Amino acid sequence: FAPDGKWLVACNGADVMYWRVPGSQLIDGDPKVLPNLTAYTAAAGPNGRVALASVPEDGKKAKVTIVDLSGAQPNVVATYATTADRVSALAFSTDGNTLAVGNDTDGVVELWDATKK
Repeated sequence: FAPDGKWLVACNGADVMYWRVPGSQLIDGDPKVLPNLTAYTAAAGPNGRVALASVPEDGKKAKVTIVDLSGAQPNVVATYATTADRVSALAFSTDGNTLAVGNDTDGVVELWDATKK
């Protein structure tokens, strides 16, 4: 869930799915799927932003992409290169300004400024 409670995000190693949370009602229906984006892990942030960690290609490092879902169409607003072979966890701070990027292989968590592009 996003810190503001308005979005739910999930991924399955390929598709990134998201739902707008309609308040206290049940979330039902098929999720929306982000086109042309795959992710190993994802995190919902405030203001309709979602962070996605790519499944790295052989010999390459993982990337983290920030997507804005608040408009009519999803919009990629930033892509960050990592030093990790794999990102296993992502989490936004409650204000959305910091993104925690975890790598369980190396036991490292990096804190990134999520306001930069």
